[in-house]
Amino acid sequence: WRVPAKATATFACWFLFTDTTVTSANCFFSERTGTTSTGYSIFIYPSTGRILVDDGVRWNFISSMTFTQDVWYHLVVTRSPSEKKLYINGELKNSTNTVGNTSTINTNGCLIGLAQTGTALITGN
Repeated sequence: WRVPAKATATFACWFLFTDTTVTSANCFFSERTGTTSTGYSIFIYPSTGRILVDDGVRWNFISSMTFTQDVWYHLVVTRSPSEKKLYINGELKNSTNTVGNTSTINTNGCLIGLAQTGTALITGN
């Protein structure tokens, strides 16, 4: 898939849902501190297709997208000092020029592939 050369950070993964009726968030990546928008996280709500990317400024990249159960999708999030972009299967789905504060140091561990229940993103469960 094509990713713009101007990106200073890129997150990419393949995902599929075995159950698209789940209402809680599923996390692709998180290094977050506390309950407010600090650190970094990328997560999705399977039942609504809502994808959120947080880099100190939480942003709904997709407010509603329908995903088919047991079908693989390729997700790419790029971030530069001036914009964030989200691609699904190589297609730009949305972008914003609102970016968060990257100078904040976060000492929490990095979580990859976390199934969120309640405060899991906060507690690292």
